[in-house]
Amino acid sequence: MNSICSRFHKLKGWPTKRKKALAANLNRRWAERSAAFSNDSTAESNPQPNSEDCTIPEIHKERAESNYLMMSQQVWSTLLNNIPCSECKGNSLSLVQHQSYGFARKIELVCKNCKRMHGSVFASERVESNDKTFDINNKMVDAFLAIGKGHAALETFAMVLGTPSMDRKTFTKCLHNLHSQTEECNNLSGDFVECELH
Repeated sequence: MNSICSRFHKLKGWPTKRKKALAANLNRRWAERSAAFSNDSTAESNPQPNSEDCTIPEIHKERAESNYLMMSQQVWSTLLNNIPCSECKGNSLSLVQHQSYGFARKIELVCKNCKRMHGSVFASERVESNDKTFDINNKMVDAFLAIGKGHAALETFAMVLGTPSMDRKTFTKCLHNLHSQTEECNNLSGDFVECELH
């Protein structure tokens, strides 16, 4: 009996109907998103201002300020080795990370010879809200939710990069911020639709 049943058993490598349907849905979504992205990119390459006070350089400046750059700390060190310290004139400037707030960190520019701190800044700006979360944390949570993953995948991502991850409490706070922003947008768009209907 076992030999008869094993003959009709599907091998694990063969795709099932469910896997085929999931793959087809994934390909369809990918095609829709890539088409939407290509439409957005063509629209961005030829922007047409709607009003006289909106100019093209302001749009590009605004977009450039909100971008993030991932760099290794070793690259920063080699870049800073060429810049002399204003106190001791030695080429020993380095970046020191002190506090970690999820993916945002407090970075200080310190001379290794004279121990003078030349300045400090957070790696991300704070969002204008009640709890003052960092923009990079909100964007990371939004990105992982967009790909269908959660806090565990975010921790794995940070572990692979070798950076400290955000804890579950910060993740939940950013999640609530994104939810409240979505609710506000839905309310605003609902008001706009009601105004259009009347």
